Amino acid sequence: MKKRHIYIAFCVLIASFPISAQTIESNLRETTSIENIYSSMLPEGMAGRVNQIGYELLGSWNPTVSTEVDEGYLVGPGDSLRVYIWGDPVDYGAVLSTYDVEVDPDGSIFLKPIGRVSVFGRTLSEIDGILHVKFSIKYKNINIETTPLKLREFSVYVTGFVKKPGAVNVSNLWSAIDLLAYSGGVLFEGSLRDIRIIRNGKTLPVDLYDLFINGAAAPVNAKVVEGDILYVPPIGRTAAAVGDVKRPGIYELLEDETVSDLINFAGGAGLAGSLPAIKLLRRSGAFSTVLEGEVEDENFINDEIMDGDIMILQSGMSVVDNMIQVRGPVKNPGLYTVTAVPTLVDILLQVGILPGTDTDTGIITRIETDKPEERIIFSPREVLLNNSIIPLKPNDVIDFFKRGELYAEAPLLLTVNGKESINIPYIKGITLLDVLNQAENLQKPEEMEARIIRGDEIVDQVILRNILILGKISQNIEMKAGDKIALVPLMESNIIQGIQVLGQVSIPGMYQFSDGLTLFDILSAAGGYTEKAYPKGITLYRDSVKNQQLDQVRITIQRTREELLQVEGALAAQNLTEDAETSLKIQLETQKALLDIAEKQLGEYLGKIILTIPEKLADLKGNSGNILLQEGDTLFIPEKSGTVSVFGDIDTAAAMPWVAGKTVKQYLFDLGGLRSKDYKISIVKYNGKIVTEENLFFGWSSIENQVLEQGDTIIAVKRISLPAGAAFIDSFTNITDTIYKIVYSLDTVGLL
Repeated sequence: MKKRHIYIAFCVLIASFPISAQTIESNLRETTSIENIYSSMLPEGMAGRVNQIGYELLGSWNPTVSTEVDEGYLVGPGDSLRVYIWGDPVDYGAVLSTYDVEVDPDGSIFLKPIGRVSVFGRTLSEIDGILHVKFSIKYKNINIETTPLKLREFSVYVTGFVKKPGAVNVSNLWSAIDLLAYSGGVLFEGSLRDIRIIRNGKTLPVDLYDLFINGAAAPVNAKVVEGDILYVPPIGRTAAAVGDVKRPGIYELLEDETVSDLINFAGGAGLAGSLPAIKLLRRSGAFSTVLEGEVEDENFINDEIMDGDIMILQSGMSVVDNMIQVRGPVKNPGLYTVTAVPTLVDILLQVGILPGTDTDTGIITRIETDKPEERIIFSPREVLLNNSIIPLKPNDVIDFFKRGELYAEAPLLLTVNGKESINIPYIKGITLLDVLNQAENLQKPEEMEARIIRGDEIVDQVILRNILILGKISQNIEMKAGDKIALVPLMESNIIQGIQVLGQVSIPGMYQFSDGLTLFDILSAAGGYTEKAYPKGITLYRDSVKNQQLDQVRITIQRTREELLQVEGALAAQNLTEDAETSLKIQLETQKALLDIAEKQLGEYLGKIILTIPEKLADLKGNSGNILLQEGDTLFIPEKSGTVSVFGDIDTAAAMPWVAGKTVKQYLFDLGGLRSKDYKISIVKYNGKIVTEENLFFGWSSIENQVLEQGDTIIAVKRISLPAGAAFIDSFTNITDTIYKIVYSLDTVGLL
């Protein structure tokens, strides 16, 4: 195919233009606010400043070059064309070898030998074909080629963060990058990577890194057309790459770009064949952290790079290896070197203690290879007054605090297997992992559970395997002053790598656990419900809940025993008839026996999570009952029971056929007319939820009118009539009610 060229005098970017050429020029200009922020965060001892990359390239060239007209270019009014004609000699003298014509407003051209020809919206090749047909009517063996002589111009608009926004007259040969260069380039506050051509309501993205970094022609090939708007939004997220890299600087980030991407932007490691270490300085508010990795560590380099990160690549020893970090309310927080500030006194003189800085408490966190993390609490005031020589070490982190906050309070107490106890100083922000790091010679912590005791209550229970092996850092909870941490061995059943599904599903068994697994997912994997399944009665058993309930129920049993002893001790002092006293003693002995049964069963059937599940599995997916599962969960799908049970102060536990719409009162009448005025009535739903007389229907209707579902249980506790003067044991009925509920909580799957 023949090539058509046109010579246009305007700036274009040469893809091979060396990006490093901006270095000399950038050192002569004033630094930007972004550059100042990054430069202030660099460790002391790293010479020079760090510059924003790519901005000065748009104004760094002014060549005039030839540009090939695109084969898809459509001719229109205002274009000038040259028509070449050659072939066999003609005797007529009526055909010239060239014709220079302009496209008229109606989209046509005029050639004397053939007259007017419409060319509007045609490509040059199409025009050649039309003219050849026209000329062939009169002349034989003629060849024709049409080329552009001058292209029409039109206006496009450049807006946003450019030096000279406004309308620009262009031709169809102009690209986005030509427009940006003509408009003075992108401001340092503008984006190089999220530039947008807005055309007929649609957005065409332009990323200048395709050209500057990767040498791709996409920005050059992105031609503008009439009516386009070129918009440059504000700069997005940024990160800096410094140290042993070929092209240090500040780079703009797109979503989900990684440490590896930043290394590539910076040209890779500076030394051929080197595999430098990486230190990633990450700031969060007034604090910052240092993450370490290696270039060959795929997990590390594939982590997302964050806004404000500084990546330092280093081969061998560098200033970063000698770095210490200062955080908190001081005048000059940031990064220092042990060479410049070898002792704590030196750092105190450098950082600038503020009026609001706590001068009684500071903390040095020391991390050394093959040693447990160490925390050193010091008084800034005492160190300065006594000129105390406390040497600093590389990687030390020094924290200062605001006056009035609480730091060194009541210590933490770590107990292992109920024997060894260790006092650990409390520091604000100390976590469960920090506590474990303080315990030397701790054997197989991944097979233990940590129970966090605050006051006299267990506030949390953490299976350490979840943190140490599965990496669930969200369970690395923060401690409070005075907390007690008890490490106890996990039961073998707790060391499970899956979810157990039992009961009325098509495929019961053990299923593999994965993060994000929901109740709907596991029931679907198990083939769904069988015809006998009763979804409303689904029960989920969870180890962490079980352990928490275990301690709570033990405390409740102990407290209830003490209350029964108080009642027993008070009987002799009461003015009771012999029959009343005998009746109460029998009741007391019955309740004691029930508590003994409960204590023997304790730990076997606890851990139940109450769920509200729709009848159809398909309805569960968007339901609030579709909870996330945890490793080690056990799911039980019961069979439709078809019965209602009655349990409590009756001659015998009874099970009666369930009838739709039948109420508590009707079931009790079937047992001989038990009434709520004689008995305290509670309902235990099949999923374990308890409905009591006090909270039903906001007091305007009796519990007797509650309609039961299959599998529900009525607990009927006889109200005890006491003579005058025995008011202090009025709570005996409530005690009995509590005992029956404890016992029944161990019987949710018919095991008692």
